[in-house]
Amino acid sequence: MTGPRVGVAGAGIAGTLLAWRLKLADRSLRVELVDAGSPERGATGASGGLVRGYEPDLAQLDLAASTLAELRASRLLRAWSGYQETGSVYLQADPADPAAVEHLERLLPGSARACPPGEAPYMAARHAVVERHAGFISPRRLRDEVLADFVRSGGRLVHGTVGGVRAGPGGTVSWQVDGRRRHYHSGVLATGPWTPVLLPGDEYRTKLIQYGVYDATGTVPAPFVDEVTGLYGRPGPGSGILLGVPSDAYDVDPAALRPVPALVRRTTDLAARIFPDLGITGLRHIVVAADCYTAPPGLRLRPAPPAVPHLFTFTGGSGGAAKTALAAARHAADRLLHDLAVPA
Repeated sequence: MTGPRVGVAGAGIAGTLLAWRLKLADRSLRVELVDAGSPERGATGASGGLVRGYEPDLAQLDLAASTLAELRASRLLRAWSGYQETGSVYLQADPADPAAVEHLERLLPGSARACPPGEAPYMAARHAVVERHAGFISPRRLRDEVLADFVRSGGRLVHGTVGGVRAGPGGTVSWQVDGRRRHYHSGVLATGPWTPVLLPGDEYRTKLIQYGVYDATGTVPAPFVDEVTGLYGRPGPGSGILLGVPSDAYDVDPAALRPVPALVRRTTDLAARIFPDLGITGLRHIVVAADCYTAPPGLRLRPAPPAVPHLFTFTGGSGGAAKTALAAARHAADRLLHDLAVPA
């Protein structure tokens, strides 16, 4: 006996984790994962891989801390992702919401402490949340290992370009893969920066992601985010450091991305201000990619336009969806299983 057929378009970290969660939840599901894009130009290939529990938004904090808790509890996931625990610092202008810190403490006991100005690392004028249980992963490595396990578990992987998304006969949803139409009981577009092409409109927008890996002298800081300036970073290979700032370049073509020199200048200027004892001695390389954004941001399952029932998107991250991907994929799988009337 076979169960419903589910299609997931997009084999980045989000789509792969979702397909894997579905297959593990019910082996009778016929889950097909379409590797539809270029991982190097999508968010998975570009992600710096910061994983921390704290987020100012409580819903995003729950996903991030739940992801980190699962990662730390699983030897397999730690190995698959290359998890390195270094701690992290989140700098902000205002005090952290005590409810957020308390919720983080429940999910990751003994990890976080809130610091007032004067006690915050790096910038004395900032408030900060300092976490002990945080660090970074390789999203691409995690994706590759999960993809292999998905196939071992009986999931089907196909390669090709997705297009022509529409409602199919009998309440199904369909799309074309290299000219061949494929039908599913439920379909999910986890296509990142290519989503606006498949679902034209104002809800989904493609945005540039850019950061640099620099040679550095002095003490390289633990992973950090400065909410005020937008600067973020983590230790890089060797004595290097990964540094970046958010861009404001929307509606870019993900197949024709170019570095923005102004972002490099802004990044190095901010790093010199925030870390006066850190010396940036050279730029090793720039990473340029794109992701899909929507409002409110955050990686989660969203219904597509009503004209195509049983079609969802799993995208709309804030550019750092790796830190929420495990938990977000679990929630998305649960919702799809409910939609299919399949017990989880």
